[in-house]
Amino acid sequence: MVNLEHSHTHSEDHHLHNPKNVFQNIVQKVWDNRVIILLLIAIFLIAFGIRGHLLRYEYLFEFDAFYHARIVEDLVKQGFVSNPDPLAYYQQGGALAAPVSLYHVTSTILYKIISFGQPFNKDFFMWSIQFFPVFFGALICLIIYFLGKEVFNSKKIGLITAFIAAVTPAFAYRTMAGAQGDNAFGFLWMVIGFVFFIRAVKTNGLKRNDLINASLGGIFFGMMAMSWSMYLLIPLIVIAYSLFAVVLIASRETHEHHDHKNLLENHALIFSIKVLISMVIFHIITYAYGEDWIKDALGYVGSAINLDSTIILLLVLIAAVIAIVASVFFISKMSNENKKMFSILAILALYAGFFIIIFMFITVPDLMQRTTVASLVGEESVGNQFFGTKYNVLILFPYIALLLCPLGLWFFKKHDSHTQLLLFFWVLLTLFMAWYKLKFTFVFGLAIAPAAAIVAHLIFEGLKKFTTQKGIETKIIYVCLFAIILLGVGASARFFPDYVPYTDQHKEWTDAMSWIENNTPTDAKLFNWWDQGHILAFLTERKVSADNRNYGGRADLNKLSGNQYFATFATTTDTNKAYEIASKGVGADYIILSSDMIGSMASFEFYANNSVDQKYVQKYSGGVTRIIPCVDNNTTVTCSGNSIPRQQWNLMASNWKSTPDDFYNGTDPIYYYRSTDELLILNSAENKSNLVKVWTNSEETKNYYKEVYYSQGIKIFQIIK
Repeated sequence: MVNLEHSHTHSEDHHLHNPKNVFQNIVQKVWDNRVIILLLIAIFLIAFGIRGHLLRYEYLFEFDAFYHARIVEDLVKQGFVSNPDPLAYYQQGGALAAPVSLYHVTSTILYKIISFGQPFNKDFFMWSIQFFPVFFGALICLIIYFLGKEVFNSKKIGLITAFIAAVTPAFAYRTMAGAQGDNAFGFLWMVIGFVFFIRAVKTNGLKRNDLINASLGGIFFGMMAMSWSMYLLIPLIVIAYSLFAVVLIASRETHEHHDHKNLLENHALIFSIKVLISMVIFHIITYAYGEDWIKDALGYVGSAINLDSTIILLLVLIAAVIAIVASVFFISKMSNENKKMFSILAILALYAGFFIIIFMFITVPDLMQRTTVASLVGEESVGNQFFGTKYNVLILFPYIALLLCPLGLWFFKKHDSHTQLLLFFWVLLTLFMAWYKLKFTFVFGLAIAPAAAIVAHLIFEGLKKFTTQKGIETKIIYVCLFAIILLGVGASARFFPDYVPYTDQHKEWTDAMSWIENNTPTDAKLFNWWDQGHILAFLTERKVSADNRNYGGRADLNKLSGNQYFATFATTTDTNKAYEIASKGVGADYIILSSDMIGSMASFEFYANNSVDQKYVQKYSGGVTRIIPCVDNNTTVTCSGNSIPRQQWNLMASNWKSTPDDFYNGTDPIYYYRSTDELLILNSAENKSNLVKVWTNSEETKNYYKEVYYSQGIKIFQIIK
């Protein structure tokens, strides 16, 4: 009999490991899940299509994407990143290049794969950098299906989660073709990490698979830290989730012999061990990579509530110890009646946190004291004013989810329902971030998907609990799903069509950069404003004085940053001082100017003084300034629909003058200047600025600069030395 059993077991093992049978099992599994697979493919294609529409354009969508493209280009061409950056902040001896991230390395590998080892081609390279965010973003929409499925044990909810991620405008916006790829790439690892983390903590055991899943969760969290600085979300979400989940688990653990139970069978302790495994691995990877998540993540929290990060760390550690010790040694050993009290307290605490944040939204309009230039950058502005554009009607999901999720935890009890709290805190924390800062609306954009999953779960569970007839239940579900699809697709359809990469939309800049590439020495130094820095460096491969990094200054030149140099050059009325800045302070060869800079003089004043004071803008206020595009029709010139006779047009000055042409409100001087394709209407303060004097080739500046290029509102001047 023993031999027969052994023979049977051996036969089964052979059957399982037979390659033919393994292949048949895979085919059978695919066939069994064919509907889900087809739906996921459809969602992937929808996500790819929404994000990929910009692939028809030539250039990258975001300014910072050009900088990351340069890092990848260095890795592709020479295998390392030049440091300091040879094309930026030459007046300071260069700037430290950004650390090479997992995104840069992966993009390099992917480029080499899709280029089949062919010699470097910049056009194809540009296309690949456009393509990667689209692919990563669409891939996230597939992975988040598994997260929704794991948390709620429902393929239907997984599909809803994936679809909402695919169509939410704010998330898709930063994963479109040509966007900053590390954003999408970083979120990919976070979502994968959450999938494995949830798989680990949703069980009440410490089996081999549980430990593997907990470890994989920590590894993927660490990979996000190696890809994108927004990894700081992970510890904030996991810590908040764990503090509440461990209490909830202990309050719902049922057993007969509390005093004699093996400690390693305690569900709260088992949960804590698995969380600790993930976070220790995450901690090791982040610190090995050079990131300090404790200082940075808790520092962000501290800045919001005006507490030092060290104090917050101590409070978190105390709270964690209290929660774990109380859950393991006290709550889990109480009678079932007493445990209910702690479950209720946990749910009430969730509501308290939610309503405190809502109260804060109502009573605190802004967290930032806007007295510095950095606080005025567009993406630093308050984000809630853009919620309608960024999320459309989908913004309802987070509020409904946050309001009803704690209630659902009470009514729809399951042994693993605590995992929903991970999504709850993901939504709550990112809502807070996006409300007070525009640049975080993208981060909150992905959280719309788990919020929709929570709402869908509540609908499905509510229908089951109240024993709704199956026919009615099906109809309600289909109506809800149709509404989600309609709202999601409608939101995307309204949001995306108008977006075009800046450099494709402003051909005047690509023409100017083409001229620079073909008509200046390869070692030419450009004096430029920061907004074009990354683009100029990547497309022209010339040195730039400033870019989006807003890098600091050098000690022997009044400690001016690249931005302050340019802003002072533009706003000063002392043309000799301006020349000293351009030729010696910066040491530039060419100055890059655009006519729309004249309308930004107040902003330049802010940068020049590194503070915000209304006295700097008063002299530029009044609504006088206008830069009007014009079309030359030989006998007439048409400017913004107004036809100006040629004779009258020729009487307007093209060079700088001190005598005004008119008076605004009868008192404020106005100056008119014509060019080939523009009409400038300026006030007195602007007219006296060095920027306008250079632009209009004044007598004071014509011996300092030579105009070498002009087209469509852009001028390039060579500095005479």
